[in-house]
Amino acid sequence: MAYKTIRMFLSKLVDRNRAQALNKGIKQESLKLLAASLPISVFISVALGLLLTWGLAEQVAQLELSLWLSALIIISSLRLVVFYSFSHRSPASREDVAPYLYSFRIGTFSSGLLWGWTAFFFASQVDAVLQIYITFMLGGLIAGGASSLAADKTSVFCFFIPTIVPNIVHYFSLNEATMTTVGLGWMLILYTAFMFYSARVQGKNIFENYQLRLDATVREQKISHLAFHDVLTDLPNRALFNDRLSQALRNSARNQTFIGVMFLDLDGFKMVNDSHGHDVGDELLIAMSKRISTNLRRTDTLSRIGGDEFIILLPDVASTKVTLAIAEKIRACAEGLFEINNKELHISASIGVAIYPEHGRDSNALLKSADMAMYYAKALGKNNTQLYNADLANSVPE
Repeated sequence: MAYKTIRMFLSKLVDRNRAQALNKGIKQESLKLLAASLPISVFISVALGLLLTWGLAEQVAQLELSLWLSALIIISSLRLVVFYSFSHRSPASREDVAPYLYSFRIGTFSSGLLWGWTAFFFASQVDAVLQIYITFMLGGLIAGGASSLAADKTSVFCFFIPTIVPNIVHYFSLNEATMTTVGLGWMLILYTAFMFYSARVQGKNIFENYQLRLDATVREQKISHLAFHDVLTDLPNRALFNDRLSQALRNSARNQTFIGVMFLDLDGFKMVNDSHGHDVGDELLIAMSKRISTNLRRTDTLSRIGGDEFIILLPDVASTKVTLAIAEKIRACAEGLFEINNKELHISASIGVAIYPEHGRDSNALLKSADMAMYYAKALGKNNTQLYNADLANSVPE
């Protein structure tokens, strides 16, 4: 029961970690999309600024226009600096996206304020034709922002509100308001609402697409993991064990070191299954795998190859004596008491040991030697450790 509770807790923890990873991944993806569209957005903003300055030159003071255009260019340049700072960093240093996202939003808001200045103060100095000219220019900026900023709804608000609200206020606050100016004000309200909705839909699509890609990646990782791990204990399976053994053999041949391979079979496991059921047997296998793992090094490999059989790889062991000492330690820990579903279970293990290069120079030979030594340990009365020797095949008791 305790193991089921632990597994449920771990499952919830995995779900929470996945949600956190998803949220972090979405922020990273959003910033990548925002950064990718920033250069063209800045170029269009500055180009429109130049067109606006040229269009208003006859009715607005040159100093005001020059100061406004200079501020626009400075802010646009600073935004590009942040963009290049982000794009030229290593992938690992880009994981903390919060500072970049915050800087991007500030730049977006500042740019919006400058355009809002145009919509309110410059519009009050020009005739009706140029006022509409300003309004349509702002509308184009809003339309572009709905697409380029859709990945981050905060950035959408940071740009839309300061850009368009001053122009709306301008039309409703005119001393000589007409049906046309009031209509333009309401048109801007409806237009901005539609652009907000458009940005929201695009942002939702971006989120869903990213989530689908993330789920596909998680599924691929899970399938890949299941292909090389035991479903019950999550230990490496035979395929992964053989791969690690092959790698260890190459390293040992090059460095002239020893490798220990053990075959471990639980004594009396069938009786546990028959007496207490397969659920208890499964929990016992999980508990056994955890207990054995605590007695191994991080470089060692414990693998379940089916039923109650385990194999252990000990790369770079100092000697046969050290390997046998580790095997005895594992046998002793396997012999201890297990409490499974309020039941006290006693079980033991028989272990066969083979050493590279003495007992085999390839994977098949080593595994065969360790397996034979394990059966010899079984034949001698179980709950013991045996080292393979060349005469062992003829020494197994009947």
